[in-house]
Amino acid sequence: MDDILAGLLSPTTLVLPAGAQRIDNAPRIYTIDNTNHVLKAGSSVKLSEAEAMRFVSRTTNIPVPQVHESYILTDHGYIYMDHVHGRPLSQIWAHLSPDQRGSLVSQLREIFKELSSLRGDFFGALWNQPSLDVFFIHLPFLDVKLSYGPFKTRLEYNRGLVDALRNARPGNFLDDLDQDLVEQLHRLTDDTKVFSHGDLHPGNILVDEQTHRITGIIDWEGAGFSVRGREYFEAKSRARNLEWSAALDEIFDEEERKPFELFQQLNQALTRYTCV
Repeated sequence: MDDILAGLLSPTTLVLPAGAQRIDNAPRIYTIDNTNHVLKAGSSVKLSEAEAMRFVSRTTNIPVPQVHESYILTDHGYIYMDHVHGRPLSQIWAHLSPDQRGSLVSQLREIFKELSSLRGDFFGALWNQPSLDVFFIHLPFLDVKLSYGPFKTRLEYNRGLVDALRNARPGNFLDDLDQDLVEQLHRLTDDTKVFSHGDLHPGNILVDEQTHRITGIIDWEGAGFSVRGREYFEAKSRARNLEWSAALDEIFDEEERKPFELFQQLNQALTRYTCV
């Protein structure tokens, strides 16, 4: 039956269940009438996100949506999961007292300490999929679709970064500044593969407004095993609120913060010509 259905649908068709209602400002998220479920669906939805939530739910006490079903149909990904109650931290952060913010920072510190304690045997998305680290998803100089990884070792990961840098250059040519950056990258030899969310910002943190307890961490599409420093770098570089940016320095330890300047230099180099 699934084969027949797929044959009748075009690759651009999104198949939604009865009662599906799109959430405002979240074009790929739908509520389902008379259920406690939400659906994330679209051509950019990857099953590795569902696997990430299952993995975190199975191995930690971190609150994440429970995934009920995930599949690909006509080039679209579908993830059915529980609706997590709570307000996005982005909507209430400005109204919180210093003590309330301090409590949330402490909770997040413990959450990301537990998350980073998870270890893998490859760098990449689950399971053994290409890496979704920001360094590997910038547009290359030429209009081609590229992916990087998964990588077995830190040496392979570093070589992937260099490949991404070459692909961001006209004629794949690395200038002197690039060569200096490459040398610095190859000095990073820590082979620890830590699990990371990849997009920690206040909109992805749900909070109970009465108790100020975190009820869920959502949007795991960038998750995977990565290098130390990736989680902090991606969160810090996307922070648009100075107080939230300062809070990130309390959430993550010195070891996680250490590579920030080098990662920032790399990220800027990757977008020098394409700007994205």
